[in-house]
Amino acid sequence: MVKNCETLQAFKAERIRSEKVDVEQNLRIVDALYDEARMLGVLPPKDPLEGIDVKIRMAHVFNGIKCTPQEAARKLAKLGGTAKKLRPIPRRRSEP
Repeated sequence: MVKNCETLQAFKAERIRSEKVDVEQNLRIVDALYDEARMLGVLPPKDPLEGIDVKIRMAHVFNGIKCTPQEAARKLAKLGGTAKKLRPIPRRRSEP
């Protein structure tokens, strides 16, 4: 159990700063995600402008975040979405 959250956050931030960015690995990941999206029929979109209003509102929320991640998640949830056929994503619950 984490007793000092600030120490843990400082440790994580320092670790992220100290790791070098592997551009090639990141590109391989993006390529794999793109290929999977194409196999699932998600890309390319049938109508590129479908849901553009939601995407614009989401961009406003992302670019104007001056709150905690939980508050940002609540704001995004209020915006809704256009992916009606999307299955709920299983989430891991943190232990109290």
